[in-house]
Amino acid sequence: MEVVLADALLAGGGDRCALLRAVSAPLSAERAEALRLLLQRLAAGGPPPPGEAEAEAEALRRAAWEVALERCRPLLRGGDGAAAAGCGERARLARAARGALRHCVQLCGAPLAARLARDALAELAAGGGAGAEAAVEALVAAAPRLEEPELVARCVAAALALVREEGEGEAAAALVAGRLLPALGGNGAALRRVWEGLLGTGGGAPPPPGRALLALSAMADALLPRGPPGPDARLCPRFWRVVQEGLTERDGLCRKRARYLLQRAVDLSGGQGGELRCPAGGGDEPSLFWWSAEKSEELLRFWETYVLIMETLEGNQIHVIKPVLPKLNSLYEHAISGEKGSWLFHPSWHMCIYKRMFESENKTLMKEGVLHFLELYETKHLPNSLGFSEFIIGPLMDALSESSLYSRTPGQLMGACPPLGMRLQKFLATYLLLLPEEQKGSFLLKFIQKMTSRHWCAVPILFLSMALAYIPACKVLGTEGLHALRDVLQCTMITHQILLRGAAQCYLLETAMHLTDVEKVSLPEVASFLLSLRPEESLRRDTMLWVELCSWLQVNDGCFRKSITFDSERQETSSLCQYVRSLVGEYLKTPASERENCFMPDWFEAKLVATVILLAADVEQMRNKYSGKSNIEWIELEAFLNPLLDVLMKLGSNAYIPTLKTDKSLQLLLKLLQTRSLKCSNTQDDRVLVFIWKSLMTPVESILDFVLRRLTTNELSTVGDLDRCDLYLALIPETVNLCLQVSWKKVQSIKNFILSLTNASIRNLQERNCEEDEEKLKTSICTFLSVLSHFDIVLQNTSEKKPALKKALVVVLQWCFNHNFSVRLYALVALKKVWGMCRLLRVEEFEALTPVIESSLQQVENMHGTGNARRNWQRIQDHFFFATFHPLEDYSLETIFYTLPRLSELAEDEWISLVKFDRFTDIPLPPTFQWYCSRTELLDLKPSDWSQQDMGSNSVETDSQTEWTDVQKKIIPWKNSTPSLDLEMVFQDRAAKLGKSNSRLIVVASLIDKPTNLGGLCRTSEIFGASALVVGSLHYIQDKQFQHLSVSAEQWLPLVEVKPSQLVDYLQQKKTEGYTIIGVEQTAKSFDLTEYCFPEKSLLLLGNEHEGIPANLIHHLDVCVEIPQQGIIRSLNVHVSGALLIWEYTRQQVIKQKQQK
Repeated sequence: MEVVLADALLAGGGDRCALLRAVSAPLSAERAEALRLLLQRLAAGGPPPPGEAEAEAEALRRAAWEVALERCRPLLRGGDGAAAAGCGERARLARAARGALRHCVQLCGAPLAARLARDALAELAAGGGAGAEAAVEALVAAAPRLEEPELVARCVAAALALVREEGEGEAAAALVAGRLLPALGGNGAALRRVWEGLLGTGGGAPPPPGRALLALSAMADALLPRGPPGPDARLCPRFWRVVQEGLTERDGLCRKRARYLLQRAVDLSGGQGGELRCPAGGGDEPSLFWWSAEKSEELLRFWETYVLIMETLEGNQIHVIKPVLPKLNSLYEHAISGEKGSWLFHPSWHMCIYKRMFESENKTLMKEGVLHFLELYETKHLPNSLGFSEFIIGPLMDALSESSLYSRTPGQLMGACPPLGMRLQKFLATYLLLLPEEQKGSFLLKFIQKMTSRHWCAVPILFLSMALAYIPACKVLGTEGLHALRDVLQCTMITHQILLRGAAQCYLLETAMHLTDVEKVSLPEVASFLLSLRPEESLRRDTMLWVELCSWLQVNDGCFRKSITFDSERQETSSLCQYVRSLVGEYLKTPASERENCFMPDWFEAKLVATVILLAADVEQMRNKYSGKSNIEWIELEAFLNPLLDVLMKLGSNAYIPTLKTDKSLQLLLKLLQTRSLKCSNTQDDRVLVFIWKSLMTPVESILDFVLRRLTTNELSTVGDLDRCDLYLALIPETVNLCLQVSWKKVQSIKNFILSLTNASIRNLQERNCEEDEEKLKTSICTFLSVLSHFDIVLQNTSEKKPALKKALVVVLQWCFNHNFSVRLYALVALKKVWGMCRLLRVEEFEALTPVIESSLQQVENMHGTGNARRNWQRIQDHFFFATFHPLEDYSLETIFYTLPRLSELAEDEWISLVKFDRFTDIPLPPTFQWYCSRTELLDLKPSDWSQQDMGSNSVETDSQTEWTDVQKKIIPWKNSTPSLDLEMVFQDRAAKLGKSNSRLIVVASLIDKPTNLGGLCRTSEIFGASALVVGSLHYIQDKQFQHLSVSAEQWLPLVEVKPSQLVDYLQQKKTEGYTIIGVEQTAKSFDLTEYCFPEKSLLLLGNEHEGIPANLIHHLDVCVEIPQQGIIRSLNVHVSGALLIWEYTRQQVIKQKQQK
């Protein structure tokens, strides 16, 4: 309609300037579009009407100038009525204004273009903001007609600055890339500047790939011309790098634009023919893009196949992509010259395909891509390329960090290496073998450093370490490589699961031994690396790995790079021995400035020195064994230990040894004593350990005297002394074990030490007991008195019982007068037992107390009334610990780890069943010793309801409060209570007679196996009126924990037994009855609880406490509902989850009932 109107207006032959002004004010969307069409006709129209002078043409240009500046520009800024229009209306106005402005520039030429450009540049320089897009549109209209070189340069610079800008100006930047830069590219004076700015060849930073691709796609006609004028993008390496970046971008639109540019360049090359070559910029590297008329058909097939593969990968579905993967092999056949053995096409094009597969969201596709890439060097003879090494370190290792890729194939045995792990081993060994010697070291160093540059899961690190260990031995790693391996051990693997971490440590140690050039590393660097291996997980003495390490040290002894701290005293000794002697000497030196440091030194040095001493000793033993010596003199080992023995011998007599020195010597001593032999069942067969232990026997008395003095003479008083106490206490059992292993002659010294330490401890406790408040010791006192209640059993093998009974009776009588009720109660129980023994053994010294004690015990036994005192006295005597438990006959694993925790009402997670101990049946024990069976009397007991309750003075009830502002009221859960109820009637009849309104909700808890959770669910289901609760076994309702939580709810709620194995049939049956099966589980398609509407007939299936709902039941569910969470913890307790869903169902049903009423 607007076109017809514009043509009609122009055909009238009136004043075109007046016509233009009339149409342009005021502007609605329709008028704006009519104005655009009118200007378009005027700009593209033929010669002026007859008689029209040059003055009329000038007047028309002035009118167009006014329209551009006074109508179109305000409209683009959002003014002149545009702000008041609706969203759709504003879009029409802006679109019409853009076209009108462009035609105005066509009418007015360069002067208007220059004016618009200067105004727009000023707006952009002032900050742009909301007007940035309007300024860009003005530049788009002006760009084709700009003539001033300086103004053209400013416009190009401003456009490129906007394209490079990150952050809030995303819309303006996209507008520049998609419209302004192509418009500037249409200006011959600006094309070269735009081209250089887009690709970063002019010195500035290139824009982000997405924006660069947008601009390049819009400028394709200018940059990929079919004629000679203009730059040819095909000859620019940076252009092809941008295209390759675009092919692997995560944004699908960027990938599409990159494929378009590639296809456009290939079509142009095929159509033109001729010779073309774009160098990669790196010496002998193949060209990034080339064309030859002779091989035009072959090149077309190659690029058609390439684009087909890239387009197929967009589908992201393995069943679509897998048939195309064989075509990837044909690409290699075309890409490699069989005659010259070199790349015809740059390998970066192949890497784009693999990178695209590696970054796929489909893990199956990612795995196919990784496996295909790893197979290359097995099936193809690929020429060497630096880009491949960089690709392996980058995208390939990023893909290998995905743990799911390492899954075993169906049928593989547990513990077998998965296919990816095996391929990785072969690939790494083959690739390293084909690399030039000068590149092997740098490649491996970067490979290992990549393992420290990000957080890796345990599984990928394990298989990468395994692949490194399987590389054939070659000397390529130096100090940096050893440090990188150490960083993997210390940083990357610190949070991994112990078994996987230990296995990876073993592989990394083998890697270090196979690949380290010993002439480039020093022994201190090797020792520092070894200390990163945890003895309890990997590098432990007498393991195969330890023996292999000793062999490696022996073979390379004397070849390690000299350290500046070494002092070569004797040339005939090995460098390892020199290092150990020097290390021990330096370790025990104490600078004057640090001698009285109150804090303990770090254990790192002690571990290091102990480890290298043992390594050097085993290397010496291995060397003597190979030389055929039967009698080993241990000269070197003795030299290692002598400095330590000198310090230890002075500990007991020299009080002026610096604290730091004593700490270091005892730390080293402890590490040496904690060394155990795995290989020899009898430690006497381990010659190294025997010699070390015999050497350490000499200063035992001195060590014990020093420890006793430090622990008993108030020398330890600072915070740092807490760690020293731990050190001394750890030394005591190790020293005792040393004496028992080596020589019994020191046993008397041990006994004297223990006696002295015990007496000092007792004195200290007595002093503290006098100072501390008895209330704080209530629990300890009750425990002590409980032990005295079994005093007859404790003393049954003691010949002189009377002295012990005298002491016990004195102590018990004291506690009988304690102000705390619990202490008095336990004391009376103990008194009853001790006094009975005194009467039996006729202890005459207490005859004077006989009337008082017996009267007291008789009074307790014959207490009248029903108060707490009588109940507690009876309950404590009936408690299993006092009534049934026998300390000797019940001494068994079952009692300790299962029966007592059960009777003490600990959580089930704390119970340890007997099956855990089945593997230890070969332990030699006396035939009378019962490890596995508790007595029947104890097994038959139920958990006691006795618990110590000492409410204190605050529990005394007072009648001081006579007025209440509010009282607690229990809701009666049924409508019409019945005076007399038959408690033996069935559950359903009982509930019906009470008038309970049961809902249509069935709660299925067959998968739950904890009585506490079932008891809570039973109570919740009964309160909210569920029609039934389904459990795995009705025996649960007899459990005391179930009853404690259910508070008799099982008597008012129908309970149905459905075992877990019967659940599938039960769910199918309920489906036929019209029930909707609802699972409480987090799945990909689960509904939010706050948004789900429960059907009236709902069956709620709850999962197991640990595993949730099994996979075989999930597909039987009609729907899954999950509870929205805000915190970090992944799941709720199953009882809490069930309660929330039961309440939500009830709430919805109550609302429906109210609405119906």
